[in-house]
Amino acid sequence: MSLCGYYSYMIKANVSTLKNNLSRYLQKVRKGHIVEVLDRDQPVARLVPVGLSDEHDEEWVSSLARLDFIRCGPMKGSKQISQTPPPGNASANVLEALLEERRGDR
Repeated sequence: MSLCGYYSYMIKANVSTLKNNLSRYLQKVRKGHIVEVLDRDQPVARLVPVGLSDEHDEEWVSSLARLDFIRCGPMKGSKQISQTPPPGNASANVLEALLEERRGDR
């Protein structure tokens, strides 16, 4: 079933309600429902059945894009970024570099 089909099964729950009834909400997720978690009436997370995201990753992403939750693009410049070595001395001790930076700025 596509994500769009699952949206008809979306349940909303405040953090405190979810915390107090977690087993009940997890049982609903196991049955295919999506639980949207609200913090002060603002959506902060979703509990999604594991099989939905594991078995249908491409369908999941395309459904999110169709619903305008995410935008997919060509990732211009990502190849150059991944091939460019990071700045600085790769063999330097991180702690020494941090202490040196702090001594210089303060």
